[in-house]
Amino acid sequence: MGLSRQVIESLPKIELHRHLDGDIKPDLIFELAKEQNIKLPVDNKKDLNRYFSKKREEGFNSLITDGFGLVNTVLQTGEALRRAAYESVRNMKNENIIYGELRFAPELHTEKGLSYKQAIYEARMGMKEAEKDFGISTNLISCICRNSSAELGEQIAKTVMDSQMYTVALDLACDEANNPPEKHKKAYELTFNTDIKRTVHAGELGNNQYQNMVTAINTLHADRISHAIHISEYKDLINIVREKNIGIEMSPKSNIYCKFIKSTKDLNITKLIKENVLVSINSDDPAMFEYTLCDTLYEVANDYNLEIGSLKQLQLNAIQMAFTNNKIKEKLRRIITDTYK
Repeated sequence: MGLSRQVIESLPKIELHRHLDGDIKPDLIFELAKEQNIKLPVDNKKDLNRYFSKKREEGFNSLITDGFGLVNTVLQTGEALRRAAYESVRNMKNENIIYGELRFAPELHTEKGLSYKQAIYEARMGMKEAEKDFGISTNLISCICRNSSAELGEQIAKTVMDSQMYTVALDLACDEANNPPEKHKKAYELTFNTDIKRTVHAGELGNNQYQNMVTAINTLHADRISHAIHISEYKDLINIVREKNIGIEMSPKSNIYCKFIKSTKDLNITKLIKENVLVSINSDDPAMFEYTLCDTLYEVANDYNLEIGSLKQLQLNAIQMAFTNNKIKEKLRRIITDTYK
C-alpha cells in the first residue's frame, strides 16, 4: 500500500511547474472581474468549474484559448497580476510547498497597456510580497507562446534578458502540435552563455513529440523539459538527459485531465527513477483542474506503490533541477532529508 494522503500533505514539497493562469481560484477571478467591470460567461463558481471542464472536453486548444483565455481577461493590470501571483504563492504555502517556481507568458497581459517588462515586474513583486508573508522561496519563469511569431518570441527573450532581477528562465509553451521548438530557435539563442535558464514544453502533444524533445535538447539547449510524456520509451533520450543532467518536469494529473494519458502509470516514473533521470512531479494548473500537488503525488505514490524513499528522491531531484542558487538548494536539501524518514 502506498503512502497516505495525510503523510503526503504533512511533508514539505518542491514545485517546479505551475502556471499562474492555471492557479487562479474562482473567488479571485470573480473578484477581479467585478472590480474591473468585466462580464464573465458564467455567474458563479460552480458554473465556472463546469465551463473549464467543458473546454477540456473540447480539446487542448479550446482549453488554452477559452479556458485560460478567460482567466487572462482579468489579469491585464499590474495590480491584478500582483494579486494573482501573491495568491498563487499562498496556494503553495497551503500545500506545504517550501520552494516553488511560477511561470506565465508576459505577452498575454498587455491588452490594457502593460509592457512585457512591466508584466514580469508586477508578477514578481506579488510573489516577493507573498514570500515575506508566508516564508517560502520562489522564482518566476517567463514563457513564449509558441504560436506567436518568431519575432515576438525574440522580443520576449530580450525582455527576459533585461529583467534578470525578476525572472530566472525562459520557457516555450502552448500548442506544440503545430509549432515545433525550432520556430523559436533565435529567441533561445539569445540566452546562450547567460545566467538565464531554459525549459521547453516538449513531448506533450502532437505527432512529433520525440523530435521536439530532441530539438529542445540539441537546438534550444534546454536545461529542463516540461512533460516529456513518452521519454521512458526512448533509450537514447534517457541516456542524453541523464548524461547532461537535464531535468524532466512531469505533470501526471494535468496529462490525465487533458486526455494525453489514461493513468500516471503511462509515464513509467519508477523506470525513470531507476535510470537516474532527474524527474520531478508537478501540478501544472491546479486551480484550473481542481486538484493540488498533494493530490498528484498521492496518485503517483499509490499507482506505483512508492515508499517514502522514492518520494524523497523525487523531491531531491526537483531541488537539483531548480532554477535557484546553491545556498537555497542546500537549505532545501536539509529540510527534505530531515523530514522524509
